[in-house]
Amino acid sequence: MKLKYYLKKNINIKTGYLIAIIITSILIVSCGFSYAIFSVHNESKGALNIVAGNLYSYITSQDLDKNNSIALEPNNTVIINVKLMNVNSIKVKSNLYYETNSQDVLVSYVDEVIERTGIVLDANGTEQDSKEVAIRISNNSDNEVATVTFDSSVGLATVDLNFTTDQLEITKYDSNPYIVNAYNYDDNSIADDYCLTGEETTCKVSDCYNSKVAGSCPSGTIIKYKVTNQLEKIFYVIEDKGSKIVMQQRENTITNVAWNETSTTTNQGPLTVLAKLEMATKDWVNVLEQIYTMGTTVFNNNKFTSCSTYNTCSSNEYTLTEKKVKARLITVQEASLLSCSDSINSCPRWMNNYLHLSKNYNGTEEDNLIVSNQYNIGYWTMNSQTGGKTAYYLNNAGMLTSDNGEPTKLYGARAVITVNK
Repeated sequence: MKLKYYLKKNINIKTGYLIAIIITSILIVSCGFSYAIFSVHNESKGALNIVAGNLYSYITSQDLDKNNSIALEPNNTVIINVKLMNVNSIKVKSNLYYETNSQDVLVSYVDEVIERTGIVLDANGTEQDSKEVAIRISNNSDNEVATVTFDSSVGLATVDLNFTTDQLEITKYDSNPYIVNAYNYDDNSIADDYCLTGEETTCKVSDCYNSKVAGSCPSGTIIKYKVTNQLEKIFYVIEDKGSKIVMQQRENTITNVAWNETSTTTNQGPLTVLAKLEMATKDWVNVLEQIYTMGTTVFNNNKFTSCSTYNTCSSNEYTLTEKKVKARLITVQEASLLSCSDSINSCPRWMNNYLHLSKNYNGTEEDNLIVSNQYNIGYWTMNSQTGGKTAYYLNNAGMLTSDNGEPTKLYGARAVITVNK
């Protein structure tokens, strides 16, 4: 940045006044700048001071190209971060707007909103000289790539900004902005809307999360979700409760851990696997905190932690104190609600997909990772089997079964989370 100062003094013979005209010109070389001409007048004791020059607006984002643009494929949604910066030596008011080549684009603020009249940014070099916002962009077209370009206006801090007709306003998003996309689940491979993993070209977009009616998103509905602003995961709906959705991650969140590595029985509960799952998901800031107490909290009309069969849970052979976490394990009661039983392939295909040898049991994707000399062949549930020796898990054959709760028995865990619609 180069600053050039020019001072010119003129004597007004008729009035005898000294008029000092100070012109400050700020010259900045960079792409993506816009500017506004300004002037400030202050008359005092016969002296007139005039300050004139250019105000420059500036935005930056790692998610945009050098033209502050982004291209989106059809039926795609992204969340980007854009920072407004004040590069001027005085306070300014700045705003954001966008232009696009498509009528099928929706551009919305995720959390904080910058009003079209602008936000005040302090002078460059101060702590309040910038503002970063998250923006959700959806291309709802079925076949056209959409381009969205961002820019900003700038003006004096005391004056509201106005939009021109070609400057489109960014609005506030009404639904959960971290839901990137939802797809109707259909595991029939010859169907026109076949969608098992959420990545098939035949997947059909669903807007079920826009409804606050319970059951609007059927179990199995595939949700692409930003658990953090930088991390996207794919989940399946377990239960739509109206304003909230309970869903399980597509793959194992953690792999090959013990139910409880300090005990050969299951009477203390899944202490080890829960602790490791909670650690792995503790930074999922866009997920609601779950508060539950095993032995007290009801899942599918049943509160018990121990089950004699997959559909008979009638005792609490272990209990836990209240937990406040981002994720937990699925319960046997919830798996039963999804039609899981002790029969092979009784569970929906999405529940045993992404496990080792899952292709042998109607799966399409396999996990061949080896941890602690074991393949990833299942994931733990929250429940023990009556008797205190074994715990239930869901295996690669798509069924509920049990295994010894010994430290050497290792299975994975799939995060069950709750989010707002």
